[in-house]
Amino acid sequence: MTTAGPFRRSWPLGLASAVLGLPLWAQEEPAIPDLRTLLNTSVVTASRVSEPLREAPATILILTQEDFESRGYTTLSEILDDLPGMQPARAFGDYPFQNYMRGFRAFPSDPFLLLVDGQSMNWLGSYSTGVPFTVLPLRAIERVEIVYGPASAVYGNAAFMGVIHVITQARSKRDRAQSSATLTGGSRGLALADAYTASGQEAVAWSFATRLERSQVDPRTAQAYEFTRDAYYSNPSLWGGFASGDGLGGRHRSLNDNRGFDLRLQSGAVELGFQSLRSRTGYGNEYAADKAQNDAIWDLEQRNLFLRFHQALAPSLRLETQIRTRDDILQPESYFVDGFDLPGTGRVAAVSRYHVRNSALEIQSSMDYRPDGRLTVNGGISYVRKDLQRLFAVTYGPYLPVGSIDPATYPFPPAPSLGDSPIARTQTEDRGIFAQASWAPAEGHRVVLGGRWDWNSRYRDARTLRLGYTAHQGDWTLKGFFGQSYQEPSPRVLYLGWSGGGFDPTLKPERSWTAEASLGWTRARGALLASLWQVRNRDIFVPIPGGAVNLGESRLRGLDLHAEARFAPERILQVKAWAYASFLLQNEGDNRLPASGTPSMEGLTPDHRVGDLAKQQYWAGLTAETFRGSTLTLLARHRGSRDTVATNPAGRVPSATTLDLVGRWRQPLGLTDFFLGFRVTNLLDRTVFHPGYSQADAGVAPGTSTGYYSSLLAQPGRAIEVTLGFTR
Repeated sequence: MTTAGPFRRSWPLGLASAVLGLPLWAQEEPAIPDLRTLLNTSVVTASRVSEPLREAPATILILTQEDFESRGYTTLSEILDDLPGMQPARAFGDYPFQNYMRGFRAFPSDPFLLLVDGQSMNWLGSYSTGVPFTVLPLRAIERVEIVYGPASAVYGNAAFMGVIHVITQARSKRDRAQSSATLTGGSRGLALADAYTASGQEAVAWSFATRLERSQVDPRTAQAYEFTRDAYYSNPSLWGGFASGDGLGGRHRSLNDNRGFDLRLQSGAVELGFQSLRSRTGYGNEYAADKAQNDAIWDLEQRNLFLRFHQALAPSLRLETQIRTRDDILQPESYFVDGFDLPGTGRVAAVSRYHVRNSALEIQSSMDYRPDGRLTVNGGISYVRKDLQRLFAVTYGPYLPVGSIDPATYPFPPAPSLGDSPIARTQTEDRGIFAQASWAPAEGHRVVLGGRWDWNSRYRDARTLRLGYTAHQGDWTLKGFFGQSYQEPSPRVLYLGWSGGGFDPTLKPERSWTAEASLGWTRARGALLASLWQVRNRDIFVPIPGGAVNLGESRLRGLDLHAEARFAPERILQVKAWAYASFLLQNEGDNRLPASGTPSMEGLTPDHRVGDLAKQQYWAGLTAETFRGSTLTLLARHRGSRDTVATNPAGRVPSATTLDLVGRWRQPLGLTDFFLGFRVTNLLDRTVFHPGYSQADAGVAPGTSTGYYSSLLAQPGRAIEVTLGFTR
């Protein structure tokens, strides 16, 4: 393939312009995908009904299986590293990560709703998303739709700052026979198998996806933070005999053992599905090494069984109904090794075991009515009954002076059993109804109005509203929207877990509203998008030792810039370049954090900002694709320095820049594509820290930590991975 001479001489400038977000296009380029067609891509997440991307009342990004492959992702959570407005903090422990979306910092909840084929996957006990983000089979995914902005007017609770919707091939390609699988090995003992297969029968179709992974949290970079160093884990004066017991402590050793599968059966308008996602991890870098050993087990499993019916009642009327049961389980194999100084006795340590089971029955039905091309009306109802465990079922081994601890003779606790007393469990009900209308008063213009009413047996009612306007003319797209959202305090926050006495059972749902305007310009070979948003949150609550506090309000304003370009240098099919930039323009409020470690409002110090947020972030990617589909990708990320929350003695986390290099070589053979890939993450082997979870109060001074939660979370250093796979 040939390219015009002037373009051959200027393509380095074009590359630089694309990465910086400046449009530059060549003349007489060969036929490559037209970016304007992406604006007509159907999305389903913003309104729970299919609509063109350019008319959806939200800022939306789409990642496809092709993006996953070219960027070398091995877990779903890695998409968060390359999305504007996201700031994931990873501890690789019982909470693998926490993601701050558009300036909202929360723990243990994630401030967004995670859906898989329309079903909520947020953990029932904490609203966190660590298990599905870690264990979902990637080969089953067709695309992921990331919706920015509140969506409670459509989805209710947990859709606080946005929605991330994973759409699998089983959901979108029911009658297509296909198979694909990958085997990946690499640094830190990574061994990963990920596979998907589906039949092509029209009468009864089936699909099966599975994922098996084993790896280890990087022990080398952990030595960069004071309280995840081996010197603490192996200190007999802190841990006695536990410091030399395999599986009990002695060194930084935190394993990840994840396994999951997804089975679907489909016949006509009926779909039956079952998922099991299980994550067995150590405690990573989450806790200070003089307070807890990380060589232990936290074993979480999500099980989902659902039956779904979808049918067309008329050419313009569609109905879908779903019944689902789900169980979120902390398996009784989970255990914890902790120690502390006991007045009058000295240093003591013990082993404890944990068990939790939360369940839910969900029934929901939705419809959409399209009498013509100008009007779409959709709505639905939902009912959820939850059986929640207010406190962990715990059995404790005795806290013994560390000098007398011998793993061979220590009386380890038995497996805990679930309690059924009123203090142990609680039942709640959620009922919701929503409606939305989308109307085009003129060509290229659309107005959206929607609202939802939710009723919870504990918090009573919550009402949310959404308004939107979209307009497109030629290469330009303008959007403006306003939305409200709410998020209930999770059982983990309300009841603490260990005692069941409650942090503060009187806490009410958090509330938020967002106003956003975006302007996009799309041509055949390039696109630009700018989104200006403002968020106001109120009644923000966070857990602290012995209680919880209401942080009052926060007000944040930000600007996100997107750029994409595609061109074709000589002898290359196409080059794709993309870049994002996020700027936090306002960060203030009435936030207060505890100075005394008590839940009372006395002794709290004002802190007129939300901590742990970078004011500037940049992302860039460049993928070169050959005629056979082989690719070479370079990913760059920069996150500015961050002032920590007031309880974190670190005070400030330095800025960090990382590079990833990914290659995929393809070889078609008949109907099957074989591929060999490699990935080098953190190519320059930079030391990267994220601020810690919750209070992040362990400190940085050698000696004795001042709290349980690590103040700095060391991220993995350079790693090399090799992947072998096929698709047919």
